[in-house]
Amino acid sequence: MKRRKFSVVDIVIVLVVLITAFSALIFINVMRTDGDKIEVKVKGETFYIGDLQTENKKEVKITDSNGKTTNILVIENSTAYVKWANCKDQKCVNHYRISKVDESIVCLPNEVEIRIVKNTGAEDAAW
Repeated sequence: MKRRKFSVVDIVIVLVVLITAFSALIFINVMRTDGDKIEVKVKGETFYIGDLQTENKKEVKITDSNGKTTNILVIENSTAYVKWANCKDQKCVNHYRISKVDESIVCLPNEVEIRIVKNTGAEDAAW
């Protein structure tokens, strides 16, 4: 059996696809804007709305309906992240810091949503 080698056309097509994909990723990241506010929802209900730009480090204890702390959110240097959670998988704790509009951290076991929004108010945010 004869093996077919890549032709110049095959290589050009692969390079064009890779360059297009890379350019799209760069464009998407450049167009994202920094957020002003952070919104936290627990079981779909608004739990906390606050400023993302703070001079000091701020910790927000997120609690369930019984008052038990389920997550600890940290806001500092115009970013937000989950410092602690009482869930087993810890995906929300291991999530990267968020700062851009529409970035979010979700803790499914605790039904917590954390989202970055612009300063237009909670009623304008697209959930």
